[in-house]
Amino acid sequence: MLSLIINKNLLFKLSLLFLMILFFSCKKTESPYFKIRVIDQETKLGVPMVGLVPLSQEKYYTDSNGFIAFREPGLMNKKVYFEVLSEGYEYPLSLEGKRSVNLFCKPGDSVVVKVRRKSVAERLYRSTGLGIYRDSKLLEEDIPIENPLINAEVLGQDSNLATLYRGKIFWVWGDTFLPPHYNGNFSVAAATSLLPQDGGLDPNMGVNYKYFVNNNGESKSMIKLKKPGYVWFDWIATLKDKEGNEKLYAKYANVNAYFQNYERGIAIFNDDKELFESYKNIPQWLDETHTCHHPFKGFENEKEFIYFTSVFDFKKVEAKIEKVVSPNDYYAFTCLKEGTKFDPDNVQLDRDSNGKLIYGWKRNSDPIGIRNQENLIASGKIDPHEAWLQLTDITTGDRVTEISRGSISWNSFRKKWIMISGAKDIWFSEADTPLGPWVYARKVAQHKSFFYNPTHHSFLDQNGGKDIFFEGTFTKFLSEEERVPGYDYNQLVYKLSLDNTQVYLPSAIYKVKDQYHFAENLNRDSIDIEEISFFAMPPDREIEGLIPVYQSKDKLLSLVGNKILFYAVPRDIEERNKFLGTWETQLDFPHFDNTFNITIKKENENFAATSNKKDFMITKFDLKADSINITITHPLGVYELEANTSGGNLDGTWSDGSINGKWEGTLTSKKWWGLFSDSLVDLYEFSNGNEVYYSSGLKPKKGFKKASKPLCKVWKNPSSQIITGFDIIPQKY
Repeated sequence: MLSLIINKNLLFKLSLLFLMILFFSCKKTESPYFKIRVIDQETKLGVPMVGLVPLSQEKYYTDSNGFIAFREPGLMNKKVYFEVLSEGYEYPLSLEGKRSVNLFCKPGDSVVVKVRRKSVAERLYRSTGLGIYRDSKLLEEDIPIENPLINAEVLGQDSNLATLYRGKIFWVWGDTFLPPHYNGNFSVAAATSLLPQDGGLDPNMGVNYKYFVNNNGESKSMIKLKKPGYVWFDWIATLKDKEGNEKLYAKYANVNAYFQNYERGIAIFNDDKELFESYKNIPQWLDETHTCHHPFKGFENEKEFIYFTSVFDFKKVEAKIEKVVSPNDYYAFTCLKEGTKFDPDNVQLDRDSNGKLIYGWKRNSDPIGIRNQENLIASGKIDPHEAWLQLTDITTGDRVTEISRGSISWNSFRKKWIMISGAKDIWFSEADTPLGPWVYARKVAQHKSFFYNPTHHSFLDQNGGKDIFFEGTFTKFLSEEERVPGYDYNQLVYKLSLDNTQVYLPSAIYKVKDQYHFAENLNRDSIDIEEISFFAMPPDREIEGLIPVYQSKDKLLSLVGNKILFYAVPRDIEERNKFLGTWETQLDFPHFDNTFNITIKKENENFAATSNKKDFMITKFDLKADSINITITHPLGVYELEANTSGGNLDGTWSDGSINGKWEGTLTSKKWWGLFSDSLVDLYEFSNGNEVYYSSGLKPKKGFKKASKPLCKVWKNPSSQIITGFDIIPQKY
């Protein structure tokens, strides 16, 4: 009987132990991490490369999902102050005047931090390097790519080139860092991936690269030449051989430590060896500087050409390998005399008998791109209005001279050629032809130092070209800023939606036979353009604040009618409306809380301003078309502030009568700043009783009289040249 009782007690204890083990094994172990996710307050998607910095100055950056797996032993289970740092995004100013957040960092807990996007383009993810989704992996979050921590041992990669080849995307990079030593793969890295429609990832999520690797699983050198040094590709492109087979070619440069060329030539990809091999060494190219090009193909008079457009150094060659390897068969778009090179001290410009510059495709000549054009203007050899590149910031009216390497491609949604270019800030522009007219542009991504060799991958376009994707190399390598771990010297991918009004740009209005047309309405078989009169907003791009302009059958323009010709700015637009909204502002005076918000509203045609802080009481307020003046009463004194605004920024000064300083601010809401651009001009009607024309010029032609009031405001055409390339027909993917 006693043994039975003992056995029952033992059985009970064993059963209880089993249930306890089962309970604790089923219970999910509490995460040791405090999960922070930073999201775009507009899209609700995670934002990569946002830094959270506590006062101890360690820096924690979000991964490509926007996550930080925070586990700093000395800062857990307590409230922690973090400064929020990001390029192209910002956290709202706190009452203390800092872009900062206070978080209680408890293991297993989570928080969402919302940031405001300043850039038009969305930063999606980093596509190369170590730990792309490191924090997501630690937090056991969903990860879209197959190799989230490291792929082919790649730590960093420079300058991407890509094209479609045999049904896949063929990717090429420059210098590539690998773990074993500093000199990793400096002779071209490459990979392939599937197109989204063939099973590849949605470009919103990422790219699954299948790298070409060596026996150690490392990204391998894709070309082997006899001499040491770096090997870089200027471009890659496909061509058909005589049998119609697709071949992949590249223009290469073999350079020494001083970046001087050992060898220049064309290489061909050997599919069996999975290597590029020198196809032809071309000594005539030895004096050329390496430049990344992202060529497109097009047709002229039924001949197929390859066009190279980076930095607007336009060249073309017939799309045949025997032409590609022949330097004498290349044409440059230039205003130099045919057969001449660009010599700043002895420029041989091509002018007609009336002194007009002659632009065209010319053999054995140097192109006139952005850099050479700016040199000619600065030296007084050409007038600014003679330049064929007139890129202008639509938000401010300022000339854009920081255009650098980039890409140009046909866009089916806009039905225009679009440009992505820059070396720090990235610009978007569009034109009716690849030659122009290139005039208005919009900054779409902002960086503090370097984001270079950007390119738009048109083969990834979505929704008929409405959504485009571009990437570039992010680095602090040549700056004094601290490098961003993981992100530095790697590729960042952005998305730009072309139905966003922020990238709506005015288009050229062409005068043909006394009528005014957009390019879409021109008769392409017989184009005889009299002038590019001005720029206006196409009828499918309605923006609040613009008014419709109509053209009647008798060729007259008016503000009433049935069919809209274009949208324009009202002639009597209230310039002070540019100040409406809430501005985050800051004085460069560190001895007291130096930030405050100003909200400017309009009530019954009167403007009023209020501050968000009692210590910054606005006691006087005056608003003019281009400036704001306020008086602030503060516990430490009375301060006079004045500023101008341009493109959503306040730039001004403050004074208390004895001390002066800077006053700056940023508008927190979005506005289409083309309404207030300095490029706006009045459009007048001129008539002689029988004929009518429209111009922004104030001086009428002989026998014509100007109307007493302008019809509206339009955006000026700053060029006296008519430069187009309507004969270039794009080859589409």
